[in-house]
Order: sequence, then structure tokens, then C-alpha cells
Amino acid sequence: MSPSIDLSPFMSPRWFEDINTYFPSVFADLDKRNSALDPWCMLSNLIDEFNKNRSTVIAAPFIKVLDELMSAWHPRKNKTEGLPNISFILQKPEPLGTEFKCIA
Repeated sequence: MSPSIDLSPFMSPRWFEDINTYFPSVFADLDKRNSALDPWCMLSNLIDEFNKNRSTVIAAPFIKVLDELMSAWHPRKNKTEGLPNISFILQKPEPLGTEFKCIA
């Protein structure tokens, strides 16, 4: 489905396979988590550190605004093209599409 990426100008295919194989083990914390129960245990430290950094670097305000977002939908073959949650809201600039609830 996705096109293959040619990394030969930057690294050999063997290096890429090694990085792809061993990268998750850099962050693995098998002492704390049971790998049989947690399929993400190899990357759990990476995710925990990312979330900790995000909570200290990004300051969310106390005031939050709820809003709606409409993503326009232009079906080509049939009415819904397999999209289960298509809606029509007349007051939107693009009335046919998928509506998302968002917060800012």
C-alpha cells in the first residue's frame, strides 16, 4: 500500500534492518512490565518519558473552549463511500462531511 523508501544514499539496507530490529529494545523496561500482558512494554519507557516531557513543556490553560470541526466529504462512487458517520449540517461552510468535537 505505501511506497517503499530508498534509503541507499544514507545507509545500507542491513543497517536499516538492524535499527528497525533493535530500536525498541533501547527503551525496554522488562523489569517493571510483563511482556506477555503488555504488548507495548518495549516502548513503554519512551511513551512515559514523552508524556512526562510533554506535561512539563506544554502548559495548558485553565480555560478551555469546546467547538466543532467539519471535514468536508466529496464522495466519488456512492453516497457515503463506506464512511459510517457522515452528516449534513446546513449552517457549516461545507455542509456534507464528518463532524469532530474539539477542544482548544
